[in-house]
Amino acid sequence: MRFVLKSILRNNSDKLVCLLTGRGQTAHEFLDIYDHAELDCNLVAIQPEQSEWYPLPNGANDQISAALGIKVSLPYLHKAVKSVMSKVKVEKRNTSLVGFSAGGVMALELNAHNKKSFRSIVVHAGAILRTDKFPISKNNTPILLIHNQDDDCFKWEERFVPMCECLKNKGYKFIIKTECEGDHSIYKKDLEVAKKFINKDILHFSNPS
Repeated sequence: MRFVLKSILRNNSDKLVCLLTGRGQTAHEFLDIYDHAELDCNLVAIQPEQSEWYPLPNGANDQISAALGIKVSLPYLHKAVKSVMSKVKVEKRNTSLVGFSAGGVMALELNAHNKKSFRSIVVHAGAILRTDKFPISKNNTPILLIHNQDDDCFKWEERFVPMCECLKNKGYKFIIKTECEGDHSIYKKDLEVAKKFINKDILHFSNPS
């Protein structure tokens, strides 16, 4: 698997945010969105060359090909993030993963398969596909889930609620930010919350019951 990378590097920063694109989203588009967050971090957007991390699932009951695609893509993503950290000279503990939609799926999967913690994970409108196969937590990475209840892609009851139950039961540290309306998108107010989270201005974690 090959990737398209776009970056905004800040020479005085020891922090890195890797932006994992959603299906059909370009690295340039995601980088432009997060540049407006005005984070004092190096920003690197990572986009699969073919614009998808895994085949599109046909709902929660027909996603074998999608699950296999994630398994195939994950080692390539791991290598890409490791290469970016090396080039920017930033350690994993100072590296955040931010994903939109399918990119959020990949951010959660990459963190779940790492023993060492990332600085943080932010998931915009994404959710775990196979909660029954998701690993028990191996690290202490804090996770922020930003999701709208009317999301028509990763639907609330079908995807988001089961994901929260999975993360809670398997020992992950997470908080959620949700709105009733907003569909499958990223808004300015989402960026404001994500910025505080990445900067560790939001420190309290109490998992939803």
